[in-house]
Amino acid sequence: MIIAEEDKENPELIGYLLLHKKDDDVWHIHTLNVLDSYRKKGIGSKLVEKAIQHVKNRKGNTILVQSDILAHGFWRKKGFEKKGKYYVLRL
Repeated sequence: MIIAEEDKENPELIGYLLLHKKDDDVWHIHTLNVLDSYRKKGIGSKLVEKAIQHVKNRKGNTILVQSDILAHGFWRKKGFEKKGKYYVLRL
């Protein structure tokens, strides 16, 4: 599943999130990327919220993501908790 966000004034892809289903209840975010010039504007948060809604709509109860150290605070703010090598969100 690819979730994308476009600039409304200048139609171009400004961010995307790659999500896939690992099993019946568990989904994995592989990639979250936002163009540098659009960072700190809520685009990443919007993409994560869309992913959460997508998983909820499909009766999933867990989202996993691996993250580099620079994004650890971002995932914590979204409610993810560090569990081993993953950040985990229980829905």
